[in-house]
Amino acid sequence: MRTALSHSRIELLEDCPLKFKAIVLDKTPWKKGLPLYNGGFLHDLAEAYINYLTEIGIQSDIKGGLELFEEKWMARHEDKEFKAIPEAEHDQLLEAWTSFIEDRVFEPDNIVGSEMEIALDGKWEQVDWFDKERAFFRAKMDLVTLTNQDPPTVTDFKSSYNASSKDEAERNPQGRRYIMALLSTKGRLGSADEYRVIYDFMRSNVQREVILTRGHGLEERDRTFAISEKLEKRIKKNEWDATPGNGCHDCPLFESACPAKGLAAPERGIQDPETAKQMLAHLIMLNEQAKRIRGALEGYTATAGIVESGGQVFGPRPMQDYAWDILTLREWANRNGISIEDIVRPRSRTELEKLARKTADKKKAIDELLGIATIENGTEYRIRKATGE
Repeated sequence: MRTALSHSRIELLEDCPLKFKAIVLDKTPWKKGLPLYNGGFLHDLAEAYINYLTEIGIQSDIKGGLELFEEKWMARHEDKEFKAIPEAEHDQLLEAWTSFIEDRVFEPDNIVGSEMEIALDGKWEQVDWFDKERAFFRAKMDLVTLTNQDPPTVTDFKSSYNASSKDEAERNPQGRRYIMALLSTKGRLGSADEYRVIYDFMRSNVQREVILTRGHGLEERDRTFAISEKLEKRIKKNEWDATPGNGCHDCPLFESACPAKGLAAPERGIQDPETAKQMLAHLIMLNEQAKRIRGALEGYTATAGIVESGGQVFGPRPMQDYAWDILTLREWANRNGISIEDIVRPRSRTELEKLARKTADKKKAIDELLGIATIENGTEYRIRKATGE
């Protein structure tokens, strides 16, 4: 019997195999962080609200949605997870929820399922969600809709503050795993050639839409099975790497059994001088590594052009250095009431024009500054935000 997987379990395994073992296999008690509890609360509200709208056949009910929030809030103390949410979180959660219900309508006739659950066996056929013997992969989808005009649509509600970019949404494997699950269903939902996945960021009201095909779902089957194969080998060999990262803040092994605790300390905060020394040594090593990586990237992008990752780019960009006749510049600065320190740093033409706006005659000031400066054209290499989306 293989270890059952899901999107969240795969994410956990890829983030830190040792943490995966602790939580999934060893069932180590795990106290989630407050952001996860808050997110779960908002998801629970969304499910209840959509079910309420579907039951009475309306698209929106802001008053009813706000009453539902207060009802769920008062009852959170009875929930084993939501009881950890302190009273101080009420206002920010209410603000997020109010924005969510004010800016969205849901057509009841198009809703196939809210929090729709699909469990698959090793042959990619549906089995009961609670079948521990046969269930190999489980997918729970926040909202699945179907219309006559649009492709079958999965909407995934995100409670994080920051919305992903369009590029990040397209690379997110979560949507492909949803399509993989839908392919096992009957009717048009399981036989469509094209599907739509919407990542709906509840707090910012940003929506990222991705169009996927049946082929994406079939390919994800192969990837998921390969991940399962590697996992079963880890179990057999009892090999579990500790890979520090964002997940360290709520890891149940951090204090007692993490072999990479020293490297993971920044994720938890530094509490003692010895850890501080370890972190300094690690920072020095990272700085040296960053220098080597930067040098390699400069050499590569000098001929190949810029490279992009995660919405940022690195590569050559034209720049200008300004060398100044200091005596003449000081006289000009005093005459125009501008500090010389604001001028002597290397500047672009745009920056000089901004500085010249402080003078009585912008055009004259620019001409005078360019007459004082010796301009050297060059190239700079640095990380900067990608243009476009």
